[in-house]
Amino acid sequence: MVIFFLVIGGGLLYVNRSFEQQMTEQKSSELTKASRAIHNWLVARISNLIQLSRTPLMHNNSRNEVSSFLREERKRLAFIYDAMYYINLDGSYWSTSGESGRLDGDLPLFDNLIEGNRLFYYHGPVLDSEVFSDSILIAVPIENGGSRTAVLAATIPIPTFQRMVGYFTMEEFDSFMMVNPRSIIIVHSNTDMIGTSERGEYGTTFSSDTQRQDDMVFVSVLRTTWKLVGFIDRSKMLAPIVQINQLAMVFFFLVLLIIGSVSLAISYHVARPIRRLTSRVNSIMEGNYRQKIQLHTQDELEELADAFNRLSDRLIRLRTDDRFVFLGHVSARVAHEVRKPLHIIQLVVQTLKKDCSEIEKHLHMIESEVENADRFVGEILNFARPEQINSTRYDLHLLLEKIIRKYQIMAGETDIRLKLVEEEKVHPLYMDIIKMEEAISNLLINSIEALKEVKEGQRRITVTLYTQGNEIIIAVEDTGPGFPEDDIDKLLDPYFTTKDEGTGLGLSISYRILTAHGGKLILENTPEHHARILITLPL
Repeated sequence: MVIFFLVIGGGLLYVNRSFEQQMTEQKSSELTKASRAIHNWLVARISNLIQLSRTPLMHNNSRNEVSSFLREERKRLAFIYDAMYYINLDGSYWSTSGESGRLDGDLPLFDNLIEGNRLFYYHGPVLDSEVFSDSILIAVPIENGGSRTAVLAATIPIPTFQRMVGYFTMEEFDSFMMVNPRSIIIVHSNTDMIGTSERGEYGTTFSSDTQRQDDMVFVSVLRTTWKLVGFIDRSKMLAPIVQINQLAMVFFFLVLLIIGSVSLAISYHVARPIRRLTSRVNSIMEGNYRQKIQLHTQDELEELADAFNRLSDRLIRLRTDDRFVFLGHVSARVAHEVRKPLHIIQLVVQTLKKDCSEIEKHLHMIESEVENADRFVGEILNFARPEQINSTRYDLHLLLEKIIRKYQIMAGETDIRLKLVEEEKVHPLYMDIIKMEEAISNLLINSIEALKEVKEGQRRITVTLYTQGNEIIIAVEDTGPGFPEDDIDKLLDPYFTTKDEGTGLGLSISYRILTAHGGKLILENTPEHHARILITLPL
C-alpha cells in the first residue's frame, strides 16, 4: 500500500510540474503573439501614413487643399487618429483640428526624419510635449523631387492604444502594461499608472518569466523595443490542476477507505479465524490435544476448522492408544526382565530344598538377580519421573574434561583413544551439572561398547566442542560400525535397543535431559559410516 501511494504521489507531483510548465509556456506564447499583433498594428498605421505622404496632392497643392484632404482621411480613421499634423522644416505646423504653431527645433522627429533619413518615426506617449501629450506619435517624411520638404504626423490617443493592447491581452491576463525603453509605463490596464516608472511602481524591471507575490509575470519585447508585460494570478492559472488534485485526493481517500474496509473485513473473516487456529495449533504443540474451534464462515476456513477438530479428536485417540501401547510394551518388558530373576530364584530355592551343601553359592546368585531386578525397576522409575533441572552457571569445557578423565580409564583398558578437542572458547552457561554429566556419559558408554568389535589400534573416540551460529555443538564421534540406517530414527524411542543386554533407555534419557535444557540430540553417520552424535545447546 505504501508503494502504491508513493507511486501515485510521485505521478501527481510530475503531472503538477508538467502542467505548470506547459501553462507557463502557453502564456508566454500567447503574450508573444499579442506583442507581434501590436507591432503589426503599428506597422499598418505607419504604412497608412507613408501612403498619404506619397500622394501627389501633398507635394504641389496649397495648404487648404492638403488640409481638406487630411481632414477627410482623419475623419475616415477617426477611431484611430486624434489628429494629423503637417510640419514644415522650420518647425511650424498646422493640424486637422485647426491648431497651428511652432515646435521646438530639438524634437527627435527632426533628427530622425530630416537629418537621419529614416522612413518613419514613432514615439509614445509623448508625455512631456504640449502638442503631442498623452498620445502615440507616428511621423513620416514628405519628399518632393528626392528631397524631404516636410513631415506628416498623426497622434493616436492613449485610450485608443490602450483598447487596442487590451484587445490582444485582456482576455488572457488579469492585468498588463507596456513599457518604453526608458522604463516608463506607456500603457497599463490601470490608467492611473500611465507615465510612471516601472521600477517605482513594482520595485523591479521585469525581464523574464518570474513570480511577483501571488502573480506570474510574463514579458515579451516588441521590435519597437517596447516591452509588453502580462500578469496572471498563479492560483487562477493552475486552477484546473488544483481541481484535479482535489479529485485525486478524494479518490485517494475513497481508495484508503475501501482498502481499510477490506482489511477490516479480511481481519474479521480471515485473519481472526486464522489467529484462532494458530493459537489452537500452538496449544496442541504444547501437548494439550483437546482443542475445539467453531467457525461459521461458510467457506474454506470453516472446512479447515472442521478438519482441525477432527485432527484434535484423532490426536486424543492416538495419544490414548499410544499410552496403552507404551504401557503394554513396558509391561511386557518388565515382565520379561523381572520373570528371569524370579525364575532363577525359584530354581535356586528348589535346589536348596534338596541340597543344602552350597547354600552360600546359591544365596549369592539370589542376591545378584535381586540386584538386577532392582536396577531395572529403578531405571523404569527414573525414566517415568519428570525431568527437573537445577541450573547452575558452569564452564562446559571443565565438565567435559571431568567426564573425559573418568572414562579414559575405562577406555584405556580396551585400547580406546579418547580425547577432547576444543576448537573455540565457550563462555560458561546455565545447566544442571549432574544431569548434563549423565547425558554425556550415556553417549560415551554407547561409543565405548560399539568399539569392542573394532580392531585394536583403530579404536578412537573424539569429543569436539565448538559453536555454530547461536548454538553450542558437542560432537561425539567414534570409529565404530555406525548406526543401522534402518533403525536410526527409532534409537531415541524408549526401550528400543539393538543390544542383547540393553534396556533401551540410555539414549532416551539423554534426549530428555538435553531437551529440558533447550537443546537437541542428533544421531547420524559420517561419510566413512562411523557414528556421530551431535549435542546442540543454545548460547
